Amino acid sequence: MLDMKVIEEIRHENLRLLIKQAGGVSRFAEKTGKQQAQISQLVNKSPDSKTKKPKYMGSAQAREFEAALGIERGWLDHDHDEFVIGELAKEAATIFASLSEGD
Repeated sequence: MLDMKVIEEIRHENLRLLIKQAGGVSRFAEKTGKQQAQISQLVNKSPDSKTKKPKYMGSAQAREFEAALGIERGWLDHDHDEFVIGELAKEAATIFASLSEGD
């Protein structure tokens, strides 16, 4: 049986990807008009002070991030494993190229 990701996991992975592309949490917060602490709480899945459950990005917040970043509506809701694999392949190619230059 396949292990399906839930929307919270997908959004969390995509948030981490976008933060990396932005150059870190502070740059992402700046681009989205949010407080750095708020972004850090989402990334770290900090427990909510009332419910004690981890904080996750809701639909409204996902749409706000997408609008602020100019990305397609719903982008945060979809698994982008193929994008991550492509990015890893680029990094690996760069590493191999630098190793080859040493020969």
